Amino acid sequence: MASNLIQLVGIPGSGKSYLLREYFSQYKPQDVKPFEFGQRLRELREKDLNQHPIDFYIVSLINELISAQENYVISSHLVHRENDNYVWDFKYDRMADAVAYVHIITPPRQLHRQRSSDNTSKRKIRSIDIMEVLEEHQKISLEKTAEIAKELSSDLLVIYNTPKRFQKNLELLDQYFHHYF
Repeated sequence: MASNLIQLVGIPGSGKSYLLREYFSQYKPQDVKPFEFGQRLRELREKDLNQHPIDFYIVSLINELISAQENYVISSHLVHRENDNYVWDFKYDRMADAVAYVHIITPPRQLHRQRSSDNTSKRKIRSIDIMEVLEEHQKISLEKTAEIAKELSSDLLVIYNTPKRFQKNLELLDQYFHHYF
């Protein structure tokens, strides 16, 4: 059995982790597992006394996913913001070769609120968390997600994440995941 990977992507604070946690809590699927890429990456780096370059850990995690011969939904970021620049590198996506992507879009005001109240991550609230920057980051992230999905011949589902649509979004995820797992 080959691994099927679906990437759940969006900018920080878009609700990826929460959607994933709630999906697995409510639906309890037996044929797919969640994988919080950023969290696992931090854990690996904190444990390693050698402190390899970050690429080493990313490649290790992707190889772990591929060799596991299981189905995963991977929560990750495709586009990062560093020093007022947007950064992406599709080499890891090409390695993982996800069968599909789910891109989470969240209204900027809600994003700002979620980032401000997120006590589960070590994310700092930055002055760049203004509405225009959040909108621009989401736009670029969606464009790049569509670009890599097209390149890999992977499917793409875009979910608009609002409290009013939350339960409907979980149902959409369930239908979408069942297509692959």
